[in-house]
Order: sequence, then structure tokens, then C-alpha cells
Amino acid sequence: MFEDLPIELTPEYATAEIDEAIILYEGEMEVVQGDKSWRGTGVIEFGWLPYSRVAVKFRPAEPNARIDLQPSKLRVSVLDSEADLNVTRVPFAFPGPAADPVEGVVRQVDSGKNSICARLRFHIPNLPQWLGDPVRTQQGGSALKRLSLRYAEWDVTIDAIMFEGRDYAELKNSGGHRLTHVGTLVRRDGASFSLTDCESLLECISHFLSFCRGAWTRPILLSAENEGGRVIGRRWASSTVDRYKSTCSWVPSTEPIAAHLQSAFAGYADAWFSGLWGDALQTVTQWYVESSTGDVGKSIILMQAALELFAWVRLVEEKKVLAKKDWKDNKKTPFSSKLRRLLCLTSIPLSIPPDLSDLSAYCSANQALDGPEGITSIRNALVHPSPAKRARLKTYRRTLMDTWLLASWYLDLCMLNACGYRGRYSNRTVRGKWAGDEVQTVPWA
Repeated sequence: MFEDLPIELTPEYATAEIDEAIILYEGEMEVVQGDKSWRGTGVIEFGWLPYSRVAVKFRPAEPNARIDLQPSKLRVSVLDSEADLNVTRVPFAFPGPAADPVEGVVRQVDSGKNSICARLRFHIPNLPQWLGDPVRTQQGGSALKRLSLRYAEWDVTIDAIMFEGRDYAELKNSGGHRLTHVGTLVRRDGASFSLTDCESLLECISHFLSFCRGAWTRPILLSAENEGGRVIGRRWASSTVDRYKSTCSWVPSTEPIAAHLQSAFAGYADAWFSGLWGDALQTVTQWYVESSTGDVGKSIILMQAALELFAWVRLVEEKKVLAKKDWKDNKKTPFSSKLRRLLCLTSIPLSIPPDLSDLSAYCSANQALDGPEGITSIRNALVHPSPAKRARLKTYRRTLMDTWLLASWYLDLCMLNACGYRGRYSNRTVRGKWAGDEVQTVPWA
């Protein structure tokens, strides 16, 4: 029934225009350098350009103030907060309080009571228009825009703020930044918690969403709330957020994905907090995101490194099917052999998908037997180039793109397998005639 649907979450902050800075505080503040301090007024804002950060613009009340370009302290008595301030710009002279402001960046600002919250509210920039579960909107309608993630004692709820296609078209065309989602984090037993208690989970959520997105995004602008929903504390932190990009990832774009993300996140978080997979998953996610856009040659090199790290954990540490001494013997067990064994353990086909015709032709002409040998050959041609190797790459114009697609597909599946995921995903090597042809069930299911 419509009345049984949950009501959508409301954001505390919003971006009315793409790349518009979000004003967090405006008023009195103090800058301290050593034994000197200056009072004045200023603004703290979350800015997007030229990179995402918590920025400060400070106007000292004292004429001819001499503030240096050096690490400082920012004090805001109204917020009962002190933060490290990296001064990045000072006016050439200070003729008076109306001069250009002193500018700087702070890593993190904490204020209020962040140790006894009943609920944590956060905001997420630049997530796509994913179809989730239905919610009731403030206008009285309904929309498929809820994602729910669960791990251990924690429940995470994420709702889209903007959901109209025209809004996303504008964001996509601009390649800018905007808050697109709002979320909450609570303990399932209703107990209070501190920001410190959930810092590691928030970092896990950041990497998971970036894995789903194929670009860096994360929960930002945190607000601690009491049981009545009143804000009792805040954390504003400088964070890496990519501009909006058109990217490929494992997440299907043609069907509701709430169940897919819930299943994948539960396994991702299990692996993240495990002694076996934790460090490897964090590193591989970083390489995965960095290889999703940009120069295709660089991306292939990064993905081979990620696949090799996965192969080490799976073959040597977890399954123990390969001894350490055999791993180190690159003549006996070249990377193609390691990758082949990794794929076989997860039921991933070794043959080159039919739509990657240029890579298939390259492999046939250069005696590469399958996908693992093809990727290894291309990577070696990039890292150890010779005139003959470069000439071979130029013969087949789409070879690098095909190799990137194949390596990305392998990495998608290897990461999903480490998460114990058994659902549907988007196979980026499939070039179907119809939207949705690429959505398949993982091969080990």
C-alpha cells in the first residue's frame, strides 16, 4: 500500500546550482599563528573547484594584519571548535578590513556533541540515477530511489535528492559537482554511538560506493542527531570527490538495484573488515577506481597490478594452491598462468568474448592462447615497449580498448566473487543491440 511506503529522507545541505559552494558557517572567527592571533569575520564553505575541500575565507578586523603563508589554527567560538588551517593565499597588503580575504583549507572541523548521536545524517555527491526501492516523496508521490545497506549492527539508508532526468542531463553535460543523495546511519538496536565508532564503516561505504560508481565519491557533511532528530554535532571534512563522469561499472543501469547493492555490500564489508582481504580490497578498489577513466594504457597497467594482488591473496594466502616460491618464479608461473588459475577458481571463462574482435585478432596473430595471455601480452608491450611491439599494437586499432574492457570485466567479477555476490551484474564486454542485454548473472552462481 502507498501509505506503508517510508517517507524520503531530507537533506540538511543542498546545491542549487552545479559546482555551487555550500556555505557551512558565516560569522566571527580567529586565526592563530604561534603566539599571534587575529580576530575577524569569515566564511567556512565546502567548495568543489579546483578540487573538493573545506575552504576558509577570513577577513581580519585589524588593519594591516600580517598573516603568513604557514600552518595555522582556526578557532570558531560559536561552534566551540578549533581546526588546523593551511593558509593558501594572503593579500599582498592589508590596507583595511575590506581588503581581499585570507584564504585557506582545513582538513576537518568538528563541532557540538559527536559522541552521543542516535543517528548520523550524511550527503553524497555525484551518484548516478540508480533505481532503488520505492519511497513516498514530500510532494505526495512515490519514486524508486531508496538504497538500503546493512552490515553487522549497522543500518544505512540512502535516498536520491535529485531524481529528474533533466537534472542528471545537466550534471552529466557539465561534468561538475552536486549533492545527489542523502543518507542516514543508525545502530539496529537503537543504541547511541559516536562518530569515532563508525569512522571505519564510513570509509568502507566510501570505497564501496566508488567501486559501484567507477569514480570517487563518499559520504560528506556529517550531522549527528539525537533521538528527536535535532542536530547536536557536525563534522565537515575535506574529501576526494571526482567530478561527474560517464563511467562503466558492474552495477546494472536498466533495472532496480537495491537488492544487488545490499547483497554486494554485505560481502564487501565482510571482506573489508577481515584480516585476509581487508588491505587488499582497499588497495584494489583504489586501483579499480583510478583505472575506470583516463588513459587506457595506464588503466591496463593498473588493472593488471590489481588482478595480481587478488591472485596472490586467493591462490597463495587463502586457497594455498600456489607456494610462495612458485609465485616468485616468473618463468615457471608467469602472470598469465596466475591469472588463469584465479579465473578458473571463480568459473570465469578464459576465452576472449566474441565482441572483443580486435583483441581476438591480435591474440591469434601473436600466439596468445586466451584472455589471460592476451592481457599479459598487451601489458608487456606497454611497459616494455619495442618498435615491433608498438607496431603490433597499432595494427589493431581497438586492441587497447578491448583489453581494457576484458581486464575490467575480470576485475569486476573477481571483486564481486570476493564479496560472495551471486546476483546480476553488467557485463561490460557485451555490446548488445538492446539496453539490458549486458545484464547477466555472475558465472559462479
